[in-house]
Amino acid sequence: MKTKKLILILGGILILLVILVSGNRQSTTPPAQLENSPTIQPLVSPAEKFTLIIDFGNSAEKISQSLDFKKGENLLSVMKKTNLKIETKEYPPYGFIIEGINGFKNGEGGRYWQYWVNGKYSQVGASALSPNPGDQISWKFTSDSKTN
Repeated sequence: MKTKKLILILGGILILLVILVSGNRQSTTPPAQLENSPTIQPLVSPAEKFTLIIDFGNSAEKISQSLDFKKGENLLSVMKKTNLKIETKEYPPYGFIIEGINGFKNGEGGRYWQYWVNGKYSQVGASALSPNPGDQISWKFTSDSKTN
């Protein structure tokens, strides 16, 4: 009788162990299924680049540099991150207009800061424009809005 109880107890323990061990197995996903799984997107958008050219109109001083920006960021906010001294004024509904760069202020000698995006004259303020990757944005301190 004692032997039967011992066999039943050991059998029950063995069954519990089998259940516990088989429940802890990790399933492996075949490689073909992994290729079709959705990918995890980063929380932060990677930086894009555009080229900024600044012509102070004195034929000697010109700045050209590649700037990083994030999608949705406006031109003015990107420019304010540089070492340029930017002065602005708001003109609704056009947004903020750049009034001065590095001490060159609008109205001096009849010249004003104007900019072109990929060779086309801009019709909005710097705070209303969101650059695209690869854009060339040219600022010029000039009295002539027809030339870039």
